Amino acid sequence: MVHTSGASSIDLLNKHSKRGVMYPLQTFSQDRRLHWQEIPLLLEGNNTDVKDKLEKLSKTLSTVVTHAKKKNVYICILLLLS
Repeated sequence: MVHTSGASSIDLLNKHSKRGVMYPLQTFSQDRRLHWQEIPLLLEGNNTDVKDKLEKLSKTLSTVVTHAKKKNVYICILLLLS
């Protein structure tokens, strides 16, 4: 089971034995055209199998795919924006 929210924890899926998160590091707007190949996709998984499958799927959508801890990513974003 996978969710795509950057604001929600992987822990929401704790009742599932295989769980992950795949979320775009992007703000969406109706007025701006998006190029999915350029949008970074951040991944989390609770085991190697889930991480590998998420990475394979993500690479079909974007050329920028990374495994990252959300907390670290958000701290970096906050530092960049301040």
